Amino acid sequence: MPRNNPHLARALADDFYHAHIAPRRRALTRGERLDLVQPSVRIVGTDAARLGVHLPHSIFARSFANIYVLVVWIRGAYDEGVVKAEMQRSLPTIEALTVSLPPPNPEPAEGVGKHRA
Repeated sequence: MPRNNPHLARALADDFYHAHIAPRRRALTRGERLDLVQPSVRIVGTDAARLGVHLPHSIFARSFANIYVLVVWIRGAYDEGVVKAEMQRSLPTIEALTVSLPPPNPEPAEGVGKHRA
């Protein structure tokens, strides 16, 4: 998938959000974990497919800090154990950096769902 295509990246993120996050949003904010591996998923009938992505890819996702999800899309050959180990190794740093950022909208009534829904 092209690295320099922001429209494609946005479409992939939106498709993932609507398929995997939105249905579980309430449970995730209550602390339920998302730990997802979907090998060889074909993108069809989605915004990403309309942008020309039809090749199989794999998705790895892991939730953290109750409202965030680290998602890795891989196209091509990979070692699942290596991907999982790298995510596990990197997640504490990613979490520390993420939770140190100010919220995108400091109004207390604004929830994470309003930013993606």
